[in-house]
Amino acid sequence: MKINAICSILISVVLYSCGTDNNSGTGENNQNKSASTEAAISASEKEPEGIEIGKIKIILKGVDGSEESWIDYMFYKSDKLDAEYKRTVNEIIHSNLYTNFEGNRKNAKAEISKRDFQQSLEKFEKDYKDLLNETEGEPFSTMPWNMTQTFKIDTTLISYIQLECSYADYTGGAHGNYGTSKFIIDRTTGKQLTVSDLVTSTRELNKLVEKYLRKAYKIPNGQRLDEFGLFENAIEANNNFYFDAKNNTLSFDYNPYEIGPYSMGMVSVPIDIDALNSILKIKFE
Repeated sequence: MKINAICSILISVVLYSCGTDNNSGTGENNQNKSASTEAAISASEKEPEGIEIGKIKIILKGVDGSEESWIDYMFYKSDKLDAEYKRTVNEIIHSNLYTNFEGNRKNAKAEISKRDFQQSLEKFEKDYKDLLNETEGEPFSTMPWNMTQTFKIDTTLISYIQLECSYADYTGGAHGNYGTSKFIIDRTTGKQLTVSDLVTSTRELNKLVEKYLRKAYKIPNGQRLDEFGLFENAIEANNNFYFDAKNNTLSFDYNPYEIGPYSMGMVSVPIDIDALNSILKIKFE
């Protein structure tokens, strides 16, 4: 099955809404009201493992109103990159910024700072301004773009770091887009875990994913998954998973368009750890 997972680090999912006004714009208005920004960097605070936390935002102004875009960030400070797993976390974060979108880690770097997040919003603003200049007077150019991103590092596990990257944006069209990517990184090796690192049998795992999908969404055993709304009559485990210690589950997340239409939204399949014990290679502790 084709999996187009959209990248993200273990975080709260940022759902998105975009508001538009009913007035249509003109070329003259667009000349006078191209996007402008108001940027602010919040005061950062430290966490025990050298993690910096903060928020930056800009305001994009269009003909018919304005929209706020922002990034809630967490990353390991450059002078605290004393373990490979911290470098891996930062590289994943950097690869998911708008300036390096689609989770491409080829050009990702570990030494990041608040400035990298600011540059990401500035690039988003520039692209919006360029669009306004190119489409002056066209109706859709009156609708301001917006983007939100959240990066969250979970350090509660002894052996693993969990990272979540979530985003929502509107860049024109009938609706915006959103998604979340989650990662589990081994503290010892610095490696991001994949399905093959998790279990001894992907075949058995896929059976459990289907079983718990049906349980979560109340799909009768006799009903085909494509009749329920999935693109195919099958579902496979992907690499977008995280461990929920509170509920003792391993959850697999599927972003819009990954296994079903946009209207289906994000699909989350939590599997009881007890059901996975016979095939799990690792322990979450």
